[in-house]
Amino acid sequence: MKEMTQAQFIRQMNEKTREKFNDSLFERTDQDTINEIEKVVRSCERNNKYYTIKVHDFYTIRDYDEIYHRMKTHELNRIKSNNQKIRNEIEDRYDTIQLKDSDIFLIVVVYHLRINTIDELTGKYPEKYLEVLIQVPKIVDKYYIRVFGNHYLAIYQIVDGSTYNNSQSTSKHPNVTLKTMFMATRIYRYADTIRPLKSCGSVEPISILYYDSRIFGKQVPVMKYLLAKYGYTDATTKLKIQTILINDYDIENPDYLTFKRHNVFVSVPKYIFANDVATQSMVYTIFHSIEKSTTSAEMHTQDFWLRSLGANFNSDTVEKGLEILDSLECIYDISTKESIHLPEEDKQDIFHVFIWIVREFPNLRGKDNLDLSTKRIRLPEYQSAIYGMKIARNIIRTGNIGKSIQITDLEKAVYTQPDFLIKKITKDSLINYRNSVNDLDSMNAIKWTYKGVSGLGDGSSIPDSYRKVDKSYIGRLDMDAAPSTDPGMSGTLCPLADIQNHSFSEFSEPNNWREETEQMMQDYMSLRGLKELITFQKELDMPVEEEKETHLDESINAMKKLFRPIYFIEEGK
Repeated sequence: MKEMTQAQFIRQMNEKTREKFNDSLFERTDQDTINEIEKVVRSCERNNKYYTIKVHDFYTIRDYDEIYHRMKTHELNRIKSNNQKIRNEIEDRYDTIQLKDSDIFLIVVVYHLRINTIDELTGKYPEKYLEVLIQVPKIVDKYYIRVFGNHYLAIYQIVDGSTYNNSQSTSKHPNVTLKTMFMATRIYRYADTIRPLKSCGSVEPISILYYDSRIFGKQVPVMKYLLAKYGYTDATTKLKIQTILINDYDIENPDYLTFKRHNVFVSVPKYIFANDVATQSMVYTIFHSIEKSTTSAEMHTQDFWLRSLGANFNSDTVEKGLEILDSLECIYDISTKESIHLPEEDKQDIFHVFIWIVREFPNLRGKDNLDLSTKRIRLPEYQSAIYGMKIARNIIRTGNIGKSIQITDLEKAVYTQPDFLIKKITKDSLINYRNSVNDLDSMNAIKWTYKGVSGLGDGSSIPDSYRKVDKSYIGRLDMDAAPSTDPGMSGTLCPLADIQNHSFSEFSEPNNWREETEQMMQDYMSLRGLKELITFQKELDMPVEEEKETHLDESINAMKKLFRPIYFIEEGK
């Protein structure tokens, strides 16, 4: 065996024991940008009662001559005027060399647009194929993009992994926010009182908690979205709330709380009501959705809840309810879905995410917003977000048109000028001029910030707590590379950081609500069975040990304290 020299030994030791740079942090590829833009485009596909938007084709063009030929043809075809002067100006612009040119590739999206009602004149469904061109800057010199003759550097943005809360703010009402690429969805917890019937043993108002959401600028009960989407039976099944009774009479059961509004009675077991916030929120939503003409039978139909949802948006029709649900689905993009650390069944659509947030609200409220282990980094994703926010807003507006929608409305919704993304990127705070004074530009590649599109400071002030350095930064963010005024807002990633799949850690979201709910129901049924047995023995004049009955009542009270009692929940917990 050949003897190892000292230099060889030291090198081998370094290879085995020394931490290595995370090479993925220094990689930039055009394909990542293409993938993210495709996710955004496909997130905006729609197929509802009134119209269909489908991506028929999606491909890229990289050849310089073909790009400019397609761009010229595209502009000439969209000119409505026959003005030859305008046509000559377009041809001259594409036939000459631009001194301040951009290094780009072209994404071509072919949409299939269709109105889902037959046109009376033609007897056919109006439809059209629309080609949309997207100019995208390509990566040059390892890390940079060149736009209008200038070199820019795109830096990493640190964003929340799924949700964040307002536990560090002065807000009176606790809330949890899910921030998608298109819009922030906030779910609030409120407290109120509601008075049961005398037959329940008390006429004093009972404390109740319920969840409201703020989306599209409207405050709407979260449960109403779920009831409109699934109907009463399926919604309560998915939430594991199957103990609420809606009748046109009082069941007069002392173990139940019954609330009357107009001619409808809503009943729920006292034990379940006292220990399950989701049940309380459902009872509250049902109770306040009852109108003078409402019957108990129609509250079990999906159409009733679609009309009730539409009424929150000033139109109590089934059609309006369907439009709102369609718009709600539009804000849940593919990238957000992939980034949430949950099983597929709990994040398959925005409605399942609502169920998860409502059920895990106390745990999500306890999340530390400053903890870096629950955050992720994004680079090509925010470029696609700029584009996605544009067409998502247009599609949401289109959903409000209803049955009078035309093909031209769909065209306006999905069409963007070819250079839209290029122009927006150069104005974005996440894109900086290249200002290196030496050739060590690898450090530029791992710069990061909290600011930017859909991030901190995006239309709102930044809390002071974010301007400080958190202990979770150690080993992940360079402690020496930070601004003196706001050290927690920007800096340089640690090149040795173990960042996998763009996340700082493979953490698991809290998701134990099914087991907790099932255990509560089992304990409730067990205690109820014992109570019924003792009551039955008394009715037959059989001897019953008073100590046994007293012990049972104590056990029931203990269970009420064990499973998240909610009458006296401390505000902010």
